[in-house]
Amino acid sequence: MLRLPLLALLCLLSPLLSGSLGRVPPADSQAVRTLSSMPTAAQFDPVAFHFLRGVALDTRGNVYVADTENHRIQKLSPQGEPLAQWGSGGSGPGEFRFPRGVALDTQGNIYVADAANNRIQRLSPQGEPLAQFGS
Repeated sequence: MLRLPLLALLCLLSPLLSGSLGRVPPADSQAVRTLSSMPTAAQFDPVAFHFLRGVALDTRGNVYVADTENHRIQKLSPQGEPLAQWGSGGSGPGEFRFPRGVALDTQGNIYVADAANNRIQRLSPQGEPLAQFGS
């Protein structure tokens, strides 16, 4: 039986939860907000996701998340603790515009589908830009 960390499972389900299925009507006069409705929270909380589009696991069970509308990749422990984050909005090396996918190779290099920049970026295991493919 395949076992995924709870955080990885939530990342896989996030596209469903960020739509109308993820919105809960208020029970009283106080508004109920979902994580996907709070894009500015990322400035204060390193794990405040905004529109997740991709997830990958390394051999140690660490979770890599393409945090699309925060223009970054986040690395989390198997327990969901933040370990690292890379990127910011832009088109330079190590910058992303709406990253939509993330993958790892056997050496631990990180490949990011940098959607709005029409390229794939390869980062070292420490997040240093190594190469880019595309425009």
